[in-house]
Amino acid sequence: MRRLAFVFIVLWFASFHALAEVVEVRTAAGAQHRFEVEVAATPEARARGLMGREALAPDGGMLFLFPSAGPLTAFWMKDTPIPLDLLFFSADGALIGLHADARPGDRTPIPAPPGTAAVLEIPGSTAARLGLGAGATLLRPHATGVP
Repeated sequence: MRRLAFVFIVLWFASFHALAEVVEVRTAAGAQHRFEVEVAATPEARARGLMGREALAPDGGMLFLFPSAGPLTAFWMKDTPIPLDLLFFSADGALIGLHADARPGDRTPIPAPPGTAAVLEIPGSTAARLGLGAGATLLRPHATGVP
């Protein structure tokens, strides 16, 4: 009985935390860049995002997954003390929007383009440094969470 209670508590606690995954973003020129991300697939994980994080590895980030193509709420940087690039992807992995260098602590809404199925948050200025822009695609070779 104790073991069952322990398993339940671990599973309940894990539901509030993001899953880990390696994703790739391929540029229009074919260059591939890997990011070790946390996957925010639950409403709780999406609401928390990267709030309170003091640092993010150069190849780190968070991938927000949205199970339906319904309207999305906008993103903001409240309680996020590090600058981020937000890359918006369609269900087929095509980059459909980019918000570079979102300012730490800024409460200005950052709207997701229509058709957004996933949002990748990476350290600020990374998209420009790596040439991530029009024609880029998101690849999830070892997908976990919501497709």
